Amino acid sequence: LDLDVGDFVIFLDGDQDGICDPEDVSTLTGADGTYSIVDLAPGNYVVAEAIQPGWTQTFPEPLPQERLFALWTDDLNEVATIVELSPSDGSVVNEFFAPGRVMRSGVQGLAVGPDRLYYIEGDSLVLYELGLATGAVIESHVLAPSQSGSVSGLAYLDGMLYLVQHELDRILAWDPNTATIVNEWTFAAVDLGGSLTGAGDQELLFCGNGLGEIFAIAPSTGAIERSFSTDHGQLKGGMAYVAGELLVGAHATSVTAYRID
Repeated sequence: LDLDVGDFVIFLDGDQDGICDPEDVSTLTGADGTYSIVDLAPGNYVVAEAIQPGWTQTFPEPLPQERLFALWTDDLNEVATIVELSPSDGSVVNEFFAPGRVMRSGVQGLAVGPDRLYYIEGDSLVLYELGLATGAVIESHVLAPSQSGSVSGLAYLDGMLYLVQHELDRILAWDPNTATIVNEWTFAAVDLGGSLTGAGDQELLFCGNGLGEIFAIAPSTGAIERSFSTDHGQLKGGMAYVAGELLVGAHATSVTAYRID
């Protein structure tokens, strides 16, 4: 396969945001894809690639940007709004409507991938892949779990999507490349909630429950590696992992969120 891989921007990502900023040292690849960056002082550097339209970086997986999204639902009008928030102060950066109809508040899921959002209306089991900037639908899939059950939370980790079914205390692993469920784990007597997220630097999933507990789960085996109590009551309002902290919503009907180490 003869591909032109010249003129790709390779850069040293000083702030590790996945974006080639003006102050970042950069270079272009040759026609065969090779590149070099010279005259650097001794030290550690993060090397990144600016992805061109129509191309997807598969290895190593692109550095995730520290982006935070929340989901607000309106039962009266049966709509959901996806809101991008500043991880530092919670201010609204952007917002757009989620696709489809909201059947009941709290049974939705949202996860951030390298180049798209994943959103599910958990009762209808329709999974959407959305553009990060506008929420435009890239693809949609109707899921068919081996057992019926609503999905109330999503997490993205290392190229896989994980879905929590809190009513069944179960987590499903879904492969975006084949659009199929490839694994499932059931957790006895832990009362899983709809809060689920992936921590890439720790290679763990984190899931909250109705007793204020958080479970660290190995995505390869589904084993609970550890757990801890927060004493914050029900943790069912969503969860995100940003800059080494868990941001956890107290409950689907609450506006309170906690930062947890």
